[in-house]
Amino acid sequence: NRGVIYGCSDDIDRFIYFSCVAMQYLMQLGKQPDILHLHDWHTSLMALLCRKNNLGKSVLTIHNLAHQGICSIHTLLDRDLLKDLGFSDSLNLLETGIIHADCIAIVSPNYKQEIQTPEGGCGLDLVLREYQKKLVSIFFWLQFLDFLIARGENPQRSDTTIIRYLYFMANHQHPVFRFIK
Repeated sequence: NRGVIYGCSDDIDRFIYFSCVAMQYLMQLGKQPDILHLHDWHTSLMALLCRKNNLGKSVLTIHNLAHQGICSIHTLLDRDLLKDLGFSDSLNLLETGIIHADCIAIVSPNYKQEIQTPEGGCGLDLVLREYQKKLVSIFFWLQFLDFLIARGENPQRSDTTIIRYLYFMANHQHPVFRFIK
């Protein structure tokens, strides 16, 4: 009962443990997922584990590159979880995910460009440029509404606006996601 999910001194240990246990569970199920969707450094290790265990494809969504899950292997509580994975002394969980994920989703087209620069890459710009073919940006509904407003239009939530959004996404080669509540 911590009252928080993030910001504890043992975050890295807990999320490494979570990733390893989740992988063990998936392997014990005997079913292979089509895609594992991972978020930020917290589950980035799953991309490597997925690849190592030949367990389908993985998509890593990066929300905030500044948080990377960096530590020394020697400070981890359970180093045995990471044996045979090829890590030396330091570990950057987000970088591991970038290298091993099959696809990397970035939360906006602008952020996708920004993180590939030395100024915005938080030390990962080189690896992001190396794997840039795996980077895709997600263009959200609210960004589309901002786009319409910037053009001087008054967008209203209607079938016509939704159809224009889908048409816009298809013509700009963005993946289209629809969530139903």
